[in-house]
Amino acid sequence: MYGVGASGGLKNHFSQDEEDALKKDESSTSIVRRETKSTVDISGSDRTWRAEKEHQKSVGENGLAAVEHTVHAAAEGAEMAGLEIFGAGVLAAASPVLGAALALRLGLGELNEAHVRGEDQAIALARDNGHVALVGALDLPDSYKTKRLEGDFAHVSKGPNTPSGKMTQGVMNQKGDLATLQLHADRGMNAARDLSRSGAKAEAFLAANPKIAETYRKDPAFREGFDAYLHTKATQPAAAVANMDAKLNERDGWYAQSHVQFRV
Repeated sequence: MYGVGASGGLKNHFSQDEEDALKKDESSTSIVRRETKSTVDISGSDRTWRAEKEHQKSVGENGLAAVEHTVHAAAEGAEMAGLEIFGAGVLAAASPVLGAALALRLGLGELNEAHVRGEDQAIALARDNGHVALVGALDLPDSYKTKRLEGDFAHVSKGPNTPSGKMTQGVMNQKGDLATLQLHADRGMNAARDLSRSGAKAEAFLAANPKIAETYRKDPAFREGFDAYLHTKATQPAAAVANMDAKLNERDGWYAQSHVQFRV
């Protein structure tokens, strides 16, 4: 599996530079930002651009309901105040003025909110390029990579001359960084395999293993590995699962030989 060195012993799979990088164990977020020259950080808890739009839509609908409630309450308050202090005659004039003032304020607020929504979507798109680069560079089951790249990130332009393509190549060009990202993904795969073998629900497993849960939330490569294992286990035939396990076992052997921790 590893080859034989001149001394007759097993030859390390990793080069010295890769081994040094693995033992440094730099964060996935830091590596991806540097090697993709991105202006934003990615994490395991990022929303995609499409998910961000849905989130904004949901928040917007809830916000509109709150505004309608506020206007209604303000009108009722004005009516009460008009009847009590000025009499019914003043109310007719007071309510339109109040309504106009509220409309102006809400209009300005809507313009500002639209600007913020646009910025958040632009940031989400920039993060998506980084996630596509990460998934493209990692050794993950093909079915899962297809799900991510052609499903979750279908809106991201791909190819060698696109931003995501150039980012992917940037990650893959640095072998030590790529080995470290794969290590983080494999830690996620090992955690998911432990979950699968335990028979527990994912929520219960993560609740019982807070360090794994925190790494899943923070580390994008760990999360890709974790989700890839569970996706493959749940959707692919036994032969594909066996192949995934065999490749993971082989990489775990490489880490063990280099005295690198491959579990969280």
